[in-house]
Amino acid sequence: MRRCLCTVLLIAGVSSAHAEDHVWVKGKSLQKGEIIHEGENGIDLVTLDGTALRIEKGEVVKIVRDRPLPAAVREKLEAVPEGDAAALLEVARFAQAQGLDREARRVALRILFFAPDHAEARALLGHCRVFGTWFVDQAAAVKAEGKRLKDEGYVKSNGGFVRSDDREDLQSAPEEWTLEDGLIWRRIADLMTERGFVEWAGDWYPPEERHLVALMEVLKERTGLVAHGAEVGKCRIISSLSRTECTKWAEKMAATRRQITELLACEHSERVRGLMLENYILDTNERFQAFVEAYGKELKFRQDFLHVFLTEEYAYWNRFNQVTHVGQSRWERGIVRDMGGAILDQVWVSESALPLCLERSLSHLAEEKAFGRVESPFHMDRDDPAANLERWYSYAEAAAESEDGWIKVARSLDEAHRLPALREQFEAQDWNQRTAELDVSAPAHLRFLLAEKRDFLLRFLGTPGQLEVDLQFRRSFGADFESVDEEFRAWLRREPEH
Repeated sequence: MRRCLCTVLLIAGVSSAHAEDHVWVKGKSLQKGEIIHEGENGIDLVTLDGTALRIEKGEVVKIVRDRPLPAAVREKLEAVPEGDAAALLEVARFAQAQGLDREARRVALRILFFAPDHAEARALLGHCRVFGTWFVDQAAAVKAEGKRLKDEGYVKSNGGFVRSDDREDLQSAPEEWTLEDGLIWRRIADLMTERGFVEWAGDWYPPEERHLVALMEVLKERTGLVAHGAEVGKCRIISSLSRTECTKWAEKMAATRRQITELLACEHSERVRGLMLENYILDTNERFQAFVEAYGKELKFRQDFLHVFLTEEYAYWNRFNQVTHVGQSRWERGIVRDMGGAILDQVWVSESALPLCLERSLSHLAEEKAFGRVESPFHMDRDDPAANLERWYSYAEAAAESEDGWIKVARSLDEAHRLPALREQFEAQDWNQRTAELDVSAPAHLRFLLAEKRDFLLRFLGTPGQLEVDLQFRRSFGADFESVDEEFRAWLRREPEH
C-alpha cells in the first residue's frame, strides 16, 4: 500500500446558527449576510453564500443588524487595515478559539468581500467548491450539480460521487482515494500529481522539494540506497530513515540554527543565510563505503579522513569537510553539533585559523540548545586518553545538572587551580591534544564573552586579514589575554550559587 504524506488544514466545526444582518430591498427581497460598509451612498454586503453585493441607498427599505460583536473581537477588527485578508483571518481564528463561532463566521464573511476565493475563510463557513463554483454546503452542491454529475458518469459511493468505472477501485482500495471538496472521490496520486507533487519511495514531495528527489535518485543510482529526505530552511537531511524522521531532524537543526545565529548577531549575514547544511545519514558500513567511493572524487574528500570509526552501525556525512562514522547513539548530536562550528566558520572572516576553542564552544552550545545537555567529547589522545575521557564525562554530567552548569564546572576547576588560561584556550590548535579541562572550560569562557564582552567577541570574529591570534585579540578586545582572563575568573567567583 502506498503511503501519502499530505498537509491538511483542519478548522474546528462551527455552530449551525448563522450570523446574519438583514437588509430588505425594494421589491420585497430580503438579503442576509454581513454588512461591510454602510454610508450615504448605500450598503456593501456579503451574503451567506459569499456573494458581494452593492445596494444603493434608495433601494434599501429596512435594515436589521445582528447583535454587536464582543468587545475583544471588535477591538481586534478595528485594528485591521482595510482589505487585509490575512489579518482578518487571524481575528476569525481568535474568535473561534474563544468559542465565538457566530462571530468567527461574521469575520470570515468579511474576508470574502476582499478575497472571494479565500479557501480558509470558505472552510470556516463550511462552504464546498465543485467544478470551480462555491456552495454554502455539500447539500447545496449536490442539489445544484447532482444532475451534471450524473450526466458526466458519476455515481454515489462511500459518501460521495465517483465515476462509475472507478467505483470498484474505490471500494477495494479506499486508502488510495480522497474526497475532494467533500463531494467527489479522486485518486490521491492523480490529485497530488496535478498539484505538482512527486512520488518517491511511498512519500509525496511538494514542488519546492523536487530537487531532493533528484538528489535521492542519484544516491540510489550510485549506492543502491533508496533514501528519504527533508529540507527546512537551509537544513537538509537525506537518509535511510523515514521521511517523518528526516523532517523531525531537519526541523530541530533549523530551530537550533536560528538560536545560534541570533546569539552571534549573524542572522542577516549573506554568508550565513546562504549556508546550506547538508547531511547524508546512511545505514551500513558497506553503504558508507559505497558512498565514499561514488562521491569522494567528485567532492574532493580526504581519503584518509573517511575511515574514522567505521565499526559502528550508522554514519553521517556533512558537506563541511567532515565524513565521520559516529554510531547510532551519536549521529543525531553530530549533525547539530557540527552545525554550530559550520555557522561559526561563516562568521569568521580572518585568513588565520579559527581558534578551536570557539568552534568547540559553539558545537557544545548547539548540542545543549537542541538536546538540553552535552554528551559529545572530541578525541583526546594527549597523555592518558582514557583518563581524559573519564574526566570529561564526569564534568559534562555535572554541567547537565543546572542551567549554569558549565560555569559551575569552570569555577570548581578554578578553585582547584586546574582551569586553563584563556591564552591556552585560544592558542591550542590540535583537536587530539586537547585535555578534558580545555574542552569543558571552553563553554564557560564563551558564556563569559557573550555575557560581558559580546561586542568585542563579534569584532574579533569579523576582523579580516591575517594576524597572529594574540594580536587580533588585543586589537578586538582592547586588552591582552591575561587581562581578559583575570576578568573571567573574577566573573566566575562572583556568580551566585543556586
